[in-house]
Amino acid sequence: MTTAELATVVRESIPFALRRHSKIDAATKTFQALRIYVNDEVNELRRALVHAEQALKPGGCLAVISFHSIEARTVKQFLSYCSSHGRCRCSSSSHCGTHIYG
Repeated sequence: MTTAELATVVRESIPFALRRHSKIDAATKTFQALRIYVNDEVNELRRALVHAEQALKPGGCLAVISFHSIEARTVKQFLSYCSSHGRCRCSSSSHCGTHIYG
């Protein structure tokens, strides 16, 4: 089966009433989910955040750009955990994790 054929199968498996209200193609969402799973992207992000936090100097700033809600939620949970466990390295721990947009 080709990628195009799989995309067609995915699209046709979703009822039209649901498809017409979505801005994102069902096949796009499916391929994204497969990529995230196959590449273990959530755990890779968690590992990267831990390493970044360890490398950050006191008063340093960690900037993270996320591209979808799964990544954003993972980053927010990590920053919240660090802040609540006294691991925040911000110059003022009261500001740790407060500049989260999205």
